Amino acid sequence: MKPNRRHDPLRELQQLLRVAEEGAHDLGAFLAAHADELAPALGSSPDDLRAAVELPDEIVARRVRARLRGRRELDQKQKAQEDAEVARRAANALGGTVRWTEQGAVLDVDLLLGDLLADREKKYVEFKGPDFTTAIERGLLARTALVQRLFIDVAAYVDADGLHVRWRGGRGGYNWRARFVPPVDRAHVLTVELRPPVRAAVPRPGAWLGELLHEMGFAA
Repeated sequence: MKPNRRHDPLRELQQLLRVAEEGAHDLGAFLAAHADELAPALGSSPDDLRAAVELPDEIVARRVRARLRGRRELDQKQKAQEDAEVARRAANALGGTVRWTEQGAVLDVDLLLGDLLADREKKYVEFKGPDFTTAIERGLLARTALVQRLFIDVAAYVDADGLHVRWRGGRGGYNWRARFVPPVDRAHVLTVELRPPVRAAVPRPGAWLGELLHEMGFAA
C-alpha cells in the first residue's frame, strides 16, 4: 500500500485557485478551515483568513494571488540577500588563503568555483593584488565550475593577465583574460582582496646584538 502524501494546505490552496468559480465559496471555506497553517505563508493573520469565509471565490482568489505574489517576491529578495552574504564570505576567505608563487596568486578552487559564485546579481569578480587588479566575468567562472565534476586535480591562479585554470597535470586548461569593467557595472562587482605575500624582515647590521643584550637585561 502506498504511503499517504503529506498534507500540504498551501499546495491544495494553489490547486483550488486554478479551478475557482465565480459565486462559489470554496476558497473562503478552505482558508477558514486552515487559517492557522496558511497565515504565515500568506503573510496574514488567522482571523483575517477566517473572515474570508463569507466572500465569493472571485474576490478571495484575487486577494490570495496578490498575497502569494508578494510572498514570492519577499522570498526571492531574502534569497538574494543570503546568496550575496555567502559570496562575500567566500571572497574574504579566498583572499585570506591565497598562496603566492612565481606564476601568480594560487587560489582555493573549491571557494573560487563554489560559494564565490552564489551571488547571481554580480557580473564580475575582481581580484585585487598588491600590484594588479584583474576582473573576470562571473558567467565564465560559473561555466568553468563544470570541470570540477570531470577532474579531481583542478587548480587555478590569477595574475595581471587574467585567471588561469588547469587540470590533468596542466594538460588541460582555460586562460580567461582580464576584462574591463564599465562604470555602469561597478555596482555589480564582487571584489576579492588578495592578501599580499609575506616577506621576512631583514634585520639591520648589528640589530640582532642589540636585541640580545636587551633580553639579557643590559641597557642599550
